Amino acid sequence: MIQHPQILGSKLAQLKINKVLNNLPQDVLEYTMENITFMASFKNAWAYTLEENDIKGKYVIVLSDELLNQGMQTIAYTITHEIGHAISGHRNAIRNTQTKAEIKNQEKEAHNFARKVIYV
Repeated sequence: MIQHPQILGSKLAQLKINKVLNNLPQDVLEYTMENITFMASFKNAWAYTLEENDIKGKYVIVLSDELLNQGMQTIAYTITHEIGHAISGHRNAIRNTQTKAEIKNQEKEAHNFARKVIYV
């Protein structure tokens, strides 16, 4: 199996995320391995603490239990969509004020990336 980026979460979450990552094109997978950490809840932890050095210069994709209970097509699309935001260098609306037009454009770019990667 291909080595993947850090995945914090239950064994089931890790299996589902790895299943999606195994189907990514090599260039997208390499970018993901170097630049993204995935977080999902796990049964023996209520919360996470990450040190600045754990994520400095990297993206963190947080996945909800609700998402991970969906079908694999929905999970794959969502994870790939979020990777698209990272690859495109999109700003996070939580820390940065963004216009509706900017958010709409970023969502369109991430959507198009996911469609291209998943359906190639």
